[in-house]
Amino acid sequence: MEYPQAISMTASEPQHEAQQPLTRIVVAADGYQLSASHFEATDADTVVLVNSATAVPRRFYQRFATNMQRQGWQALTYDYRGIGDSKPASLRGFDADMRDWVLLDMTTMIDWIDRTLAPKRLFVIGHSFGGQALGMLENAGRVDAMVGVSAQSGYWGTRRAVDDMMRAYPNVTRRHIRG
Repeated sequence: MEYPQAISMTASEPQHEAQQPLTRIVVAADGYQLSASHFEATDADTVVLVNSATAVPRRFYQRFATNMQRQGWQALTYDYRGIGDSKPASLRGFDADMRDWVLLDMTTMIDWIDRTLAPKRLFVIGHSFGGQALGMLENAGRVDAMVGVSAQSGYWGTRRAVDDMMRAYPNVTRRHIRG
C-alpha cells in the first residue's frame, strides 16, 4: 500500500547544523508563564511540538529536539505549569492539575506555534500523558500528525470491570485484582 503523504524518517546524516535552543516564555490564556525551548531550523515549514510525560521537565527531550532540528524541522519543548522552569519558587499552595496542563498549557503551545511560527505542518510527539491528552484539546484539529510514545489509552472501562468483578466475587478484594 502506498501512502502519498508519508514522511521519510531515515537514519541519514543530518542536513542542518544544530544550534543552541532559544528560551521562550509563552503566556497561557490565564496569564501563567510557561518556559519553552525553541530549536530553530532555517526555512523549516514543519514544527514538532513535544508534549512531556507527567512531571518530566523539557530538558529530558533536548536530544530528540536537537535531532529534529538537524533534520530541518523546528522543535519546541516546554514545561507544564508547576514543572521544571515553569514552576513557582514554592509549590506550597500552588493550584494546578493535569487538566490545566491540557486545557491551558498544551492549548497555549499549539496556539502560540500557529500564531508566531505559522508552520505549514504541525506535528506533536506525545510522551505518555502528553500523548493521551491530545484528544481533549479544542485546537487539536490544527495538529497535522501525532505520534504517541508509551501513550496508553487511559481506557475508562477498566474501573467498571473491577467494580463488576467485585460484585460477582465478593470475597475477592481490590488488592487481589490489581496485584
